[in-house]
Amino acid sequence: MTQPRTQSRRRQALNDQQPIMVDAYHQVKARLNDLVERLAAEGEYRLPAEDQLSSTLGVSRPTVRSALLSLQKEGKVSRFHGRGTFINKYALTMGANLAEDLPFVDLIANLGYTATLRTLAIGEVTPEAEIAAKLDLEEGGTTCTVDRIFEADGRPAVLSRDYVPVSRLLRPVEQVTAEDSTFAFVERNVPGRIQYSIADLVPAAADERTSEHLGVPAGRPMLLIRHLHLDEKQEPVAVTDALVDDEILRFSIVRTYLD
Repeated sequence: MTQPRTQSRRRQALNDQQPIMVDAYHQVKARLNDLVERLAAEGEYRLPAEDQLSSTLGVSRPTVRSALLSLQKEGKVSRFHGRGTFINKYALTMGANLAEDLPFVDLIANLGYTATLRTLAIGEVTPEAEIAAKLDLEEGGTTCTVDRIFEADGRPAVLSRDYVPVSRLLRPVEQVTAEDSTFAFVERNVPGRIQYSIADLVPAAADERTSEHLGVPAGRPMLLIRHLHLDEKQEPVAVTDALVDDEILRFSIVRTYLD
């Protein structure tokens, strides 16, 4: 491919992007993610320069830079000083990317399934010691729990439970709303927002509850993803336990070395 044709493809893909008006960072990231996929599908693996992206999207260069950094952390692009930003083409062929800050509904949909969510129950429990310690609960402290099932083409794929300290809720447990993700649940029912999460990957075996809801044999090996969610003040705000059927949803992560 000649250099003019390469530049023309990047320019055309960029021109198709519309200026952004609100919620700049998340919209910029979504647009850049779309641009990455479109360029890669055309066999072009270099992104336009930051100033071009900034001008076309109608946002500041720092906003563009922040969104590119997020894509870099997810392994989708590599940035080299003086050379530009390049698409990691093999990273785009992964299944579910553990580094992406996406709800399970979106992760499942990105794999080509029709994703659905069912809320099973909202309750109040005294959590096990490990979860209580992660949440810095005082002795005897309780948590509001939200149980959900995420389905792929109608097949149960993930069984999750959110734990949020009752002491942090804005309203009584009986009045909380489950929302469609942990992020939305916290934003709606707790002061502040989730700033970042730390995920532990733990081998587990399906118990009777898991067997019933995911339709797998009791005792079957499962992947347990235990997320600790922290807010802007670096305080623990929630824990999510997610049992995953890896026949449907298999996670990967990109490790980069040169950027």
